[in-house]
Amino acid sequence: AMLGAVGARAAVVVAPVAPSGSALVPSGLFRHHSPEAPTLFGVQLPGGRGPAVFAEAAAPSVAKYIRDDPQGPFREAGTAGDTASHWENWGFDPSTNEPIYKRDWHAVPSLGAEAPVWMPRGDALRALGRAPPRLLAFLEAFRSCSGACWDRVLEALSDLEDRQEQPDDGSLMVSAEAVRRVAGIFRRAVEGRGHFGEIEAQVWSRGRLVMQSHTDGATALLHLGFTIGGCRTLRVGRFPEQHSPYRDRPPNQRRSGGSDVSVWDEGAYEQDQIWDVPQGAGSAYLSSPFCFEHGVAYEGRSEDPVLALQCRFAFLDEAEAREVNGRRDGNMRLVAETVTRALCVAIDEGELRLPSVEE
Repeated sequence: AMLGAVGARAAVVVAPVAPSGSALVPSGLFRHHSPEAPTLFGVQLPGGRGPAVFAEAAAPSVAKYIRDDPQGPFREAGTAGDTASHWENWGFDPSTNEPIYKRDWHAVPSLGAEAPVWMPRGDALRALGRAPPRLLAFLEAFRSCSGACWDRVLEALSDLEDRQEQPDDGSLMVSAEAVRRVAGIFRRAVEGRGHFGEIEAQVWSRGRLVMQSHTDGATALLHLGFTIGGCRTLRVGRFPEQHSPYRDRPPNQRRSGGSDVSVWDEGAYEQDQIWDVPQGAGSAYLSSPFCFEHGVAYEGRSEDPVLALQCRFAFLDEAEAREVNGRRDGNMRLVAETVTRALCVAIDEGELRLPSVEE
């Protein structure tokens, strides 16, 4: 009943960029970006670089279905109705640090039309409205059709809560009590169907825009990026091993201040340590950008604006959100390792996929 019928309004859909090496992959099934190295390593955490998977899938019909929702804001994109006032009437506003239009929604099925949810870019609990019907239905269907994957993640987090103290815990900034508490926060979020429950919708149509290089907070320990219009490129800084060093640079080429690991800094990485991942309409990726430096370049045009959805954990308890969101100690590293291992197996077993329009 939530899904309804596909809107009859005609629209031109840009063909999605197929995941690397995925010519024969069924539509909607996630595959590793780099099958020969399914785990990438990103920024430094106690005990080495943070681990993550990076998996891709394509679902252009689902992207079109969400875009054409008569109760959503996206069907006017690229038409005469695509004006600043249209987006502002829908609650979109330019980001504080960037000119891109953004709007946050929640997609937690147990919550009402408006509910307090941790909003990453606000760094606070905010009253978020419920996502438009087709977007809400898509995320609930994604949780259901990939249920075996999330069961695997839940089991792994439960096992981590039972972990006994290890001899090197002190040197890795780990404590058994903190591990239980942090792992429990994420386990309860998945049990409450809060994974992908906070959505940041992004709109851009004014040419090329390069966003700042950054790492996300812990709401992005499990992150779905879905492009439903336009073209953008995600640049990922990755390393092949847990203890890979940064590129050696002469002292006179090092920055005197600020980050020395921006993905846009050609001197910071070797050539094979940068992935440029094109994202067209229907392209999706699932990863943990909490663990690696990344940036996005948008190629928005008035007739084909970029429409992107960033779906992250929805934390409903402000104290728990503050405890984990900026945390980068050994306890968070163990949680990241646990989630990454479970996702790797799920992807290899074909348990992770996007839903069909019918679903």
